[in-house]
Amino acid sequence: MNKTNVKFYAMFELLNDPKSIIDEEGKLQMVEEFLSEIEALNNDEFKSIFDNGFAQKKNINDLPKIPGFLMLELLSCHVDKLIPNGKGNIYQKRKANVLKRIKSMKKRSLILNFDHRFDPTYELTDECIQDVIRTKGNFYFDFHDINELDEYDYDLLGNKKVLGYFGDIPSEVYEVRNGVLTNVESSTLHVSGFVYEEEKVKVDSEYMEAMQEYVNDIIDEIGSFFDGYFPKTYEEARQLLVEKGYDYTKYSELYDSMKFRYRYLKDRSIKNRSEIEFTHKPLISFKKNSKIKPAKKETPTKFGVFSRVKNYEFAKTNGSREDKVQKFESEREKQIARDKEVIDVVIYQRRVVNGKEELTKLDNSEYKVVRR
Repeated sequence: MNKTNVKFYAMFELLNDPKSIIDEEGKLQMVEEFLSEIEALNNDEFKSIFDNGFAQKKNINDLPKIPGFLMLELLSCHVDKLIPNGKGNIYQKRKANVLKRIKSMKKRSLILNFDHRFDPTYELTDECIQDVIRTKGNFYFDFHDINELDEYDYDLLGNKKVLGYFGDIPSEVYEVRNGVLTNVESSTLHVSGFVYEEEKVKVDSEYMEAMQEYVNDIIDEIGSFFDGYFPKTYEEARQLLVEKGYDYTKYSELYDSMKFRYRYLKDRSIKNRSEIEFTHKPLISFKKNSKIKPAKKETPTKFGVFSRVKNYEFAKTNGSREDKVQKFESEREKQIARDKEVIDVVIYQRRVVNGKEELTKLDNSEYKVVRR
């Protein structure tokens, strides 16, 4: 690491160190002096330090170098979060001036070479800013598969790489004992997440779509056990299974796998999703060999353009076109006659009125279609 590289991490640590004797004014002065050193560099000197980015503090092979604009953005976040406004506007004016100088320096660094997987137009997530500050410089950035981030069940989306942050947040408890500040408890919290807000929003949207597709698949799978009907609760599904002749003691694996699916629909937990995947193949095999079969859809018979003469069988002949048309018209007239016969029966009914038999016209609400 070059001298500037080391100073960046030293400031990240000192700005958020509760044991540091540096007060707010001292922190501002430290950052101001650092900025003055950088501003005094000529273009060649600035390029030699900021070109191609800065090495990361974490001792891990093949970590990407952090671009200068991102290191300056992190410094800006530290100043903004950790140096409060107030005290007669003394700190507020100095803080605003420091942030303005950092912004100007960021613009200067953008014309240099850097790893373009880092996007200077993206914003850092609030979680990234908070966690990186609390690590006191013990963090690193890397491009990882989304399922390695502690966010959601991102394995639904496959191997999609995003820029993530990883860090260790120290927790220390101090007490004054015999006039000496003594560390009485220490622990470390491991954190990770999205660096960029834009990437997080995009992946979240894709994740929700994938999640809904997965949920729809589960609903379809359950419905196929009950002829397309989806029981709203596991209790209802269990009752229907009992009615179909599947005793719980004999078919416990079926009930357990069904229970996992309903539990997942309720809380979408990673653990339950893995249980669903684990029981999927046995469940499909069970369904194929069981009495539970999805209802078969009836396909209506189609008769084509000659549906009105469906009782007439066409035979291939060598006759003329006129003969074929005449034969078709003859069959069509017979069909029309049969239709009229049906209409006569539908609309009229023989009744005995005042001792006499007569045809009585039926009201529309009374008649039904019949064929003699």
